[in-house]
Amino acid sequence: MQGRLRLTLREDPDGGPGRLLAANTGAPLSAAGVQALASLRASAKRDPDQPSVGRFGVGFAAVLAVTDDPALRSATGTVRFSRADSAELVRTAGSAGATAELAARDGHVAALRLPFPAPHAPAVPAGYDTVVDLPLRDAAARTLVEALLADLLAGTGDVLLLALPALTEIVVDLPGRPAQRIADLADRWRVLRRTGRFAPADLADRGVEDRRRPGWTLTWALPVGGSGVGTVVRRWRRVRTDPHRRGPAVAGVAGGHVPARPGPAPDRPGPGDRGAPRRRRRRLRRPAGRGGRRGRGRPEAAAVRRGGRPGRRRTAPQGPGPGP
Repeated sequence: MQGRLRLTLREDPDGGPGRLLAANTGAPLSAAGVQALASLRASAKRDPDQPSVGRFGVGFAAVLAVTDDPALRSATGTVRFSRADSAELVRTAGSAGATAELAARDGHVAALRLPFPAPHAPAVPAGYDTVVDLPLRDAAARTLVEALLADLLAGTGDVLLLALPALTEIVVDLPGRPAQRIADLADRWRVLRRTGRFAPADLADRGVEDRRRPGWTLTWALPVGGSGVGTVVRRWRRVRTDPHRRGPAVAGVAGGHVPARPGPAPDRPGPGDRGAPRRRRRRLRRPAGRGGRRGRGRPEAAAVRRGGRPGRRRTAPQGPGPGP
């Protein structure tokens, strides 16, 4: 099944920050899936030969950057998580030890641990199988969502489709604008993909989840109409990283990584970018003066080093004539 994703930003009629709806195709929500969402790092996706997007619930946990009350509706039912409701349940029905721990944490609890029913979750749009409802926390969350959706339309949409072969279409629906569709990668990119499996010995020291999914993927993408490798390298450096999210993009995407959004390349590679060349600071300094590096040839600097005052340098007379 070809994966499709629809992102809809809705206004709040009461003047709040609104909500983001993410509808997708794929396997409907199951009891094992809910358990995996409530137990980070425990994936319900077991078939190593079945292409899928995401694992361990890490992607779903990322929604906590903008909401404290995510909900899901699928053909099989609904589920909701709530930080406030979880704290209230511990406070009213928890054991003495749990209540004491809640007080020690100043009322803070993990949001994705206790599932609740969600009878009022939005309906699943036609043509999709599941919808995730994210009531935005505040104005800052709204600003972040708008910026990420703008980045998606500006270029990272293509990068996301390249990194996730099972995903073939992204639709972004913003208030007051016509929905915009990101798809048909073959019209803009020449793509080469390779897949394979790691030998069991290569994964012997990895966790159980990694050993159950031994497959790997490699993607190389060249913009249609590009002028060779130089074009790819320049585009790679422009979009591969930003200060907030690290990861490969455009070329050499190995399955499972989250691509970075477009932005200027940093002066120095970040964590995980060991293969990128580092710039040497000395070679990037301003050209040296006549007296040596780092400004040693400037008259003011030379005078201060001699213990005198900055001023004009005395020079030997040029040509014939009396000496000083």
